[in-house]
Amino acid sequence: MIVILRDLQSRQRSKVIEFGGGESTLAIAALLKTSASGGTIETIEHDSAFAEELRGRLARAALSDIAAVNTAPLRHYPAQLGFQEFRSYDLAGVDLSFDVAFVDGPIVDQFGAATRLVPLRWCMERMKPGRAIYLDDAARQPERDIVSALKPSAAHLRFDLLQAEKGLLKISMQSTAVG
Repeated sequence: MIVILRDLQSRQRSKVIEFGGGESTLAIAALLKTSASGGTIETIEHDSAFAEELRGRLARAALSDIAAVNTAPLRHYPAQLGFQEFRSYDLAGVDLSFDVAFVDGPIVDQFGAATRLVPLRWCMERMKPGRAIYLDDAARQPERDIVSALKPSAAHLRFDLLQAEKGLLKISMQSTAVG
C-alpha cells in the first residue's frame, strides 16, 4: 500500500479506480483528502452488502466527498487465453477515467484463477502515458498466469514486479527513446 500512496503523493488531483474495496479504500481516500495534491477514488465492488458497509465506513471517516463505491455484479466468462471459465466483474457500461488503478479483486479462490483478468484487461485497454496500474498479489500463480497471457498484446506497456509480501506489479507505458 505504501508504494501506491507514494505514487499518489507525487501526482496532482489523481483519479484512482480500485477493483475490490476495503482497508485500501480508506487509506487511499484519507491520503487524497489530507494531501495537498488531492484527488478522488472510485471503488468497484461486486458485493452490494459489503459496498454499503464500506460506504458507511467512508461516511463515518468523513471521506464520502472524495470516495465513491460502485457496485458491479459478477458474471460468468467463457474459457479464454488458456483459462477455464470464471466469474468476474461485469464492466460493460463502466466508463471511468483514472490516473492510477489498483486491482485487488475479485477473490481468486472464490471465482476462478482468471477472475482478475477482466479488471486488469479493462485498465490496460485504457492505458495512457502517465497512468499506472497496480496488481496486488502479483507473485501468486494465478496472477502471474494472467499477466503472462496479457503481455503478448501489450508490447507498449512496461511490467515491473515490486517488492511486496505477495508481490505488487506496476504496469506503465514503455518509455520511447528520443534521438
